[in-house]
Amino acid sequence: MRRDGRLLRAAALLSAAVLTGAGAGAATATTVSTPQALQAAVATANASGGGAITLAPGTYALTAPLVISSPIRLVGPGRPEGDAGAAVITGSGSRRILDVRPVAAAAATPAVSGLVLTQGSAGTGKGGAVVVATGARLVLRESTVSRSRASEGGGVHSAGSVLLDRVTLTGNTATSKGGGLENDGTAWVVNSTVDGNTAGGGGGVASAGTTRLRFSTITRNVSGNKNGGGLYRPGGVLEVEASIVSDNRTSSNAVHDCYGSPAFIGVNLIGNPQGCNPKGGTLVTGDARLGGLADNGGATQTRALGDGSAALDRVTGAPAALSTPLETAVVDSGVDQRRVTRPGGSGSDVGAFERAPLSVSATLTGPAEVRAGASQVMLDALGRLTGGGTSGAGSTLAAAPLTSIAPGGDLSATPLTSIP
Repeated sequence: MRRDGRLLRAAALLSAAVLTGAGAGAATATTVSTPQALQAAVATANASGGGAITLAPGTYALTAPLVISSPIRLVGPGRPEGDAGAAVITGSGSRRILDVRPVAAAAATPAVSGLVLTQGSAGTGKGGAVVVATGARLVLRESTVSRSRASEGGGVHSAGSVLLDRVTLTGNTATSKGGGLENDGTAWVVNSTVDGNTAGGGGGVASAGTTRLRFSTITRNVSGNKNGGGLYRPGGVLEVEASIVSDNRTSSNAVHDCYGSPAFIGVNLIGNPQGCNPKGGTLVTGDARLGGLADNGGATQTRALGDGSAALDRVTGAPAALSTPLETAVVDSGVDQRRVTRPGGSGSDVGAFERAPLSVSATLTGPAEVRAGASQVMLDALGRLTGGGTSGAGSTLAAAPLTSIAPGGDLSATPLTSIP
């Protein structure tokens, strides 16, 4: 079922609430609403062995990077960039946002969820918004990393171990490689969107370490040379499973999705395999028919699959859960980036977005309006739903046929008709 954006966002908030209490450290648990309070809470948590810090909606302009050296968990409201309810941490274009350092091997992994990290800068260093040091670990979940700059890893650079789960990397820039992500350690990128990033090489993702992409969408990234507008493997292992790599380009506007012989597992959609020298798996070539990056529900912006997309129903069955050494819980690959259940059709869709049939069910207790944005609810001449149900008070409206609803469309906008 395709869900209303508010329901998807509620699921993201529930996820954040669960995350708050999981391995958060015994020392501190606090809620902050100002940048000064945030920086003080992180310093206190580092000194006391960890803790959970919940950020209220608002903008947190840092005066120095947040150094994470204990099992701290930063938890935001789980709203996408541009939403008034988001918690936004900004480096204001002059400083990095998160500097993640090693914690004790037996300690829980530091984690960040439900936040927008934007306008970070490492200057000529690595990791514009987030840097994960050698030996350090980080779980970044249901968050956005945007408009940040560095020499490598404009959004995120890791020399340690990092899990990006239901994350959007967009609008980041690296002068050297890895506009969205540059990995020299071990990285998992699951149910995530890497869109509109730029680098000298590997506009989306560059990996000289071990990187596994799973059910992710890598699109509209730009490389200044021919080393992969979307993906670039200068060394190490780069595995791509059930993902879309399409419409990535060089600075001269030539289509160039990947470079460096990534290993493809299962079914993947590659817009143009030239230059990839792909190995393994089944490559689907065709138009993914992706919408623009937008709020389609959930904690981050995504790119929806349109009618006739070559990515629809390509993966047989429901995805298996993914385990990583970063946390005891498994990564829930049975949902897409917005937490919509896979599969939504005869098979799971390739990429971060799962498109599913829409159904509507509501109970009337009196006069009510049927709302479906600019779409149509089909009624007969007496105002009865042609797809079943009646329009009287106390009746149930089930399986109402709706037409022309864009993927991820909101069902609570312009009223179409009133049902007496």
